[in-house]
Amino acid sequence: MENRLRTIDLAVVIQHAAKKEDKPVYLNKDEATELLHTIGQNIAQYYPQIKECGLIGIGAIYHLHQIIRPGFPIYTQLFELSKIRFRANNFKPLVIGIGTNEDEFEISHFNKEINDFADVLEVLPFTIVMPDNTEADAFIKLLESELITKAHLNGKVIEDFNNAFEQDIQNMSIVTLADLNGLFASQLIQIGLEELWEIMQAVIFNQTEKLHTLGSGHIMYWKLDEVAFYVAHPSIYESAMTDYVQDYETYALTTMRLEHLFKMHKIPYQKFEVMDPEFFKGEMSIDKARAQLTSHIKAL
Repeated sequence: MENRLRTIDLAVVIQHAAKKEDKPVYLNKDEATELLHTIGQNIAQYYPQIKECGLIGIGAIYHLHQIIRPGFPIYTQLFELSKIRFRANNFKPLVIGIGTNEDEFEISHFNKEINDFADVLEVLPFTIVMPDNTEADAFIKLLESELITKAHLNGKVIEDFNNAFEQDIQNMSIVTLADLNGLFASQLIQIGLEELWEIMQAVIFNQTEKLHTLGSGHIMYWKLDEVAFYVAHPSIYESAMTDYVQDYETYALTTMRLEHLFKMHKIPYQKFEVMDPEFFKGEMSIDKARAQLTSHIKAL
């Protein structure tokens, strides 16, 4: 018989003081389960129906770049584990914490990647599991529409997280994965990279072809297998970028930042240094971007 389950992916978002050293901290199974119980109790204050659902989560916290990736690998692994630990027939609302007593998890996706930058935002991912029925559908829609406005955490749960992960936590809340994507998008928008999120979103959610020119003049074309990342060669920069006020040094630094973001979020890409200044002038189109790829291949 098919095991028909419904899930919704959630996260505890943690804003903490900057740390001198970024290092992985992993809870053991019992510690992770206890922390999930506490999280579930907090959600139950607003949504008592969660007591009829299962929870499965990891005893670790991660930077956003490790969560927001093509296929959402951490949540995908949680879903696969939920299919093993929960059965729609004779469903039991278990709380399952995934922990380790070792220096790493058996599932490699759960091992934390260290961030070289002072990132003061981290998340603990977990998933709510329930049988697939009309009640589940209504509950998921309710959480998607209003959870972010209600589930702010304080008091003992912050103290528990501080002790568990050696943090100085300033703010905590529970959000859906969709809310988390929106949070990341807003961060990019605040630094003038709204078009970059459009491209990353197309990759992460496996959408159709997409083309964007960033405010910096960089051109990105999601061509279904990777992002073609077009940059002006230094020798043609001044003639190619007459519509932009930045100098080449600023342009090159932006190029490095964009490549760093792609690498951190595991976005497949290939950078193309364009030698023709006319490519960057006039209206950009997918046909024009494709033609540049063809000419680049021929030149190799």
